[in-house]
Order: sequence, then structure tokens, then C-alpha cells
Amino acid sequence: MEGKLKPAQIFGDGMVLQRNQNVVIWGEGRNNSNITVSINGHKVSTKVIECKWSVEIPRMEAGGPYTLSISDNFEEVVYEDVMIGEVWLAGGQSNMELELQNSYEGIKEVKAADNDFIRFYNVAKIATLEETDLEEEAKSIWNKVNSDIAGKMSAVAYYTAKKLQQELGIAIGVIDCYWGGCSISCWISEEYMESDMNAHIYFTEWQELVGEKSIEEYEEEVKKFDIELKRWIQKEEELKEDNPDITMWDVIELIGNCPWERPVGYKSPKRPAGLYHTMIQRIAPYTIKGVLWYQGEEDTGKAAIYDKMLYKLIEQWRKDWKNEALPFYIVQLPMWIEKGAEDDKSWAVLRNMQRKVTQTIKNTYLIVLIDCGEFDNIHPLDKKTVGLRLALQILKYSYEYKELYVEGPKYLQRDLKDGRIVLYFEHVCDGFEIKGDKRINLFEVAGCDKEFVEADAVIVGNTIEVSNKQVKNPKYARYGWTNYGIVNLFNGKGFPMEPFMTM
Repeated sequence: MEGKLKPAQIFGDGMVLQRNQNVVIWGEGRNNSNITVSINGHKVSTKVIECKWSVEIPRMEAGGPYTLSISDNFEEVVYEDVMIGEVWLAGGQSNMELELQNSYEGIKEVKAADNDFIRFYNVAKIATLEETDLEEEAKSIWNKVNSDIAGKMSAVAYYTAKKLQQELGIAIGVIDCYWGGCSISCWISEEYMESDMNAHIYFTEWQELVGEKSIEEYEEEVKKFDIELKRWIQKEEELKEDNPDITMWDVIELIGNCPWERPVGYKSPKRPAGLYHTMIQRIAPYTIKGVLWYQGEEDTGKAAIYDKMLYKLIEQWRKDWKNEALPFYIVQLPMWIEKGAEDDKSWAVLRNMQRKVTQTIKNTYLIVLIDCGEFDNIHPLDKKTVGLRLALQILKYSYEYKELYVEGPKYLQRDLKDGRIVLYFEHVCDGFEIKGDKRINLFEVAGCDKEFVEADAVIVGNTIEVSNKQVKNPKYARYGWTNYGIVNLFNGKGFPMEPFMTM
């Protein structure tokens, strides 16, 4: 209500606040009233201007539980069981959204989950700021991980947080903020996208997609979709009731994939900039350590400009969180192709755009997953590998666990030599390892015509030599440049080689 003391919805009992950084607390209040915020011996005050207020609590060491008090001249809001620790934002689309209970061996993990030092907040999935959506947002709370609630947490975020908590020994907070089937354009403001000509296509295509569809037509489509989705969920629940240990693979085999392609219209979460306003702006600038970003499947049709969009997202979020060095850990798309589909290389191109961003923007890191995809399943169920690889890179680069091996071979440079290309790499560790078939898969070479053909690859120490008898003077090489393929090349620590192209 206007004039009433109202901290932002994300603040609540059981929350985790970021250690060793000034913590931003904000909200609404009675105009010109004085706000006082206190926690752990710190007390800061400010004045409400135009019904809004914001304070910064000086940095604190990890600890808790504490009580956070926010008061004005008329009332007080008190939050209990507040921890000081590490806070991470988990963003993206359906592969970040996939719940722990639906992941591979997730039921087993849920049954054993019991850790008060891992806490998560699910940002309400709302596509508008209408009253009914805000009522839904008001239901969002901070949860402690236990067997009753852990199943609803992002599987990727859960495994990441679990490993971080084990290693750091302090409270880990995760802000889950995602929506399946939504492109990167949904998470960036109109202002930032309009400053780049590449982004205009998203607005143009959206207008063409929605067309002259009336509000009534859109709402009827949504109604039909919700009925279909409800039926699928009911069937899923019945299967799980009959067999609590049933895997998601078996569920899909019996009743098919969950309906996920929502109708588009004026309230659709898929509209450009929509989720930026209804989700991101609802939680920024809640002080965080960094961002886990697993997204891109929806943008493979525009793979060639994905780097430009990701640049914009990182730039905007760093501004919104008032941290120009905010770390981004970017999960690279795995292998995938739909049964019967032609390999148009779009996933390979988008992977390369993700790689390009991490090579050009400081404090961005790439988690390679080309060995983790599933044929004809865009939602691979092994999320433990994803979470652990994320956690290892975070430990090394954000917490200075310098001794850790956290990634696979990365291309450095090439030499052209006697009809072959000699490729040099970093992060080879204990040497290359070929799993399964001893012939190395997924290398290609091309001459000046840039027509790539499959290549023979030979390991020579910490280099790989590639060639093809049909290409007398190979000039370019690439690896993993396919939507889906069998990966068998790793380093001695078990991490897959990063896909690349020498052009």
C-alpha cells in the first residue's frame, strides 16, 4: 500500500545476505519519513524520498543467524534467522529451471537433502505487474534445503550450492530467476536493446508473431494451453504416486514431453524486455556474489548475434547491480539435435558466441558441456555434472582455489606444416585422454575455400595434428562444430575439450 513501510519482496525470514560487500536494502515508505535499518551491530538511516528509500549496510563477515530490523516513525518490520554468506543468482531458461526432483537421480538426492546452510528464493514467474501477479509474487519466500522443499529447487543451482557450501563452510543463498522457452531478449531492457541494431530483429519478429491477435483470442489460447499443461502434470503426479522412484526418462516415455510452448500475446513472458521488468527489476540490486547463466536454446535461430545480446545483458545487469566486475559463469550449450532434423550448425555457432564473450569480457567464464547432451532431448537430465563444473570454476576464480583443475583443453594457436595443421592447447593437464573409440571425433579441416571436411587427428605430446588427404594445404581447423555428435576427447582430469574454430 502507498505510504506503508514496505521493503522489497525479496527480503524475508531466513534470507542470506552477501558477506564482505556493502549490502543494499531498499523498499517503499511514507514520504519524508526516516528509515532505520539495523543488523549485527550495524545501524544505518535514510529519508524516504518520493515514497522510495535505499540504504547500504557496511560489509560483514559470514555468520548468523541474525535479526534484521527496518523501522520508520510509525512501524517496524523484523526479519529473523538472517545469515551472512555467499549469494548467487541462477538465471536462464528451462535447463536452469529443471527441478532437482525431475533430474537424473534427483529423487535420491531430495530424500537425503537436509542443510540449513543452503537457502534459496524462487523469483515469482510473473509476466505482468498486475495485481494478481503481485499477489503471486507475495508468496515467494526464502527456503532452507530439506527433503520437503529441495525438489522444487533448480537442479543445477542445487548441485552448485551444495558443493560451494561443502567447501566454504558458510551459508549459501541462491536466487532462482528463470523462465523456460524465453529468449535472451526477454531479460534486457528496451533501452539497452534499442542501442544495438542487432537487437531490433527481436522487436520486429515479436510484432509479426503477435500480429493483430486480440486480447480475447490470446486469453482463449492461454486457457487451452493451461488445460493441456494441467492434464500433463496430473498424469505425471499419478505416475509418481504409483511409483515414487520413477525417473523423468520413464515419465516422458509414458506420457510424452511436458507442454512448454506457451501462446504469445500481450501478457506473454516471451515479449522482448518483459521479464526484465517483471522479474529482474524486482530483485536488483539485491547484493550478490555473481551470476550463473544457462540460456541460449531459444536463440539458436539468431545464433550469429547471440554474443551481442549477451554483451548487452552483462552490461545491463552489472549496472543494475552496481558492480562493474560482477562475475558471470556462462554454461555453454551441450550437444543436441531433434530426431530427424538436419544439422544446421546453429547450436555450434551459438556455443562459439558464448565462448567469444568469455574471451573478451573480464570476469566471465565458460562451463563446457559438449559431453553432456542427449540425442532428441533438449533437457538433458544429468544436472549434477553441470552444477559441479560450475562450482569448481567458481571456487577457482571467485574464491581463489588456485590449485583446482576445472576445465578441459582450450585452443591457443596453430602452425601450418607439411599438409597438416598443428594445434596447441592450454589446460591439457595430465595429457589428452580418448574415451571409447580410439579415433578422435569431431575435428574438421578446410583449405582457402573454407569448405570443411572430417579430419584425421593424431595426438603428439600436448599438441594435436589434423589433416585430410583430400585437402592438400589445410588452412583452418575446427572442433565440435555440430549440433550433436559423440565426444570422446578429454584431458587427464576428465574435462572435455572446448569447441573452437581457428578462423
